[in-house]
Amino acid sequence: MNNNTNAIYTSLENDDFVGLIDVTNNTVQEKIILQEPRAMSINPSSGLLYVASGTSHWFNVIDMNTSKVISANTQIAYPVASVANKITGKVYVADCLLCDDSNFTNGTSIYELDSNGSTINWETYYNINIKENGLAINPSTNKLYAIGTDLQSGMPNLYVINTSLQ
Repeated sequence: MNNNTNAIYTSLENDDFVGLIDVTNNTVQEKIILQEPRAMSINPSSGLLYVASGTSHWFNVIDMNTSKVISANTQIAYPVASVANKITGKVYVADCLLCDDSNFTNGTSIYELDSNGSTINWETYYNINIKENGLAINPSTNKLYAIGTDLQSGMPNLYVINTSLQ
């Protein structure tokens, strides 16, 4: 939710837009056109909305005050989840390009981005298939929580990553 505008955002993947919904009168106030928008996260401190567009291979940064895309990262091949740390301003994105390897040797890459969407760092976590919207962060401890499937056992698992050590 954008507290400045009393609006919420929703992604409509099949309709290729992010909807800006005015919660005062329950109407779609604006459509931000993006190809196949999926997982979203907001940094309320910066007023930025982050949108993963999986199959189009884009990770977009939107200024919530203007509803304009201010940057797009194309380095992330198949973004499926994102989360913003409101204290550090960093954004974490799960890239699931390698998730469907039948040999169970690949996994999910997690990208660390600055608040403008530029890549700072990335790490591949082998044998993990992080689910869509499967990231959360505790901004006080800098711990990133990823829910996913262990590719060897097929069982769900929770992964805890200390982002302050990276």
